[in-house]
Amino acid sequence: MVTDFFTLQSNGTLLLNNPTPFAISFSSGPAKFFSLFTGDDSNGGVNDGTVEFFVSAYKISGNLAAPPSNSALNKAGSP
Repeated sequence: MVTDFFTLQSNGTLLLNNPTPFAISFSSGPAKFFSLFTGDDSNGGVNDGTVEFFVSAYKISGNLAAPPSNSALNKAGSP
């Protein structure tokens, strides 16, 4: 249910309550999901919109290097 994840704001936008359980529900791997949100306003009108979610994972690796402007910079102990 959408209300488990989102809270409707006074300006009509949805606020994600807690990203962790939301992300876990889409943790099957890198993918693209579409969610359709529909609501009724106080005038009896229907509002809807589709939101795309891109679930992905990135791993970055590299080597720490001193900048050319300070090649003698001590990198020891730097995370």
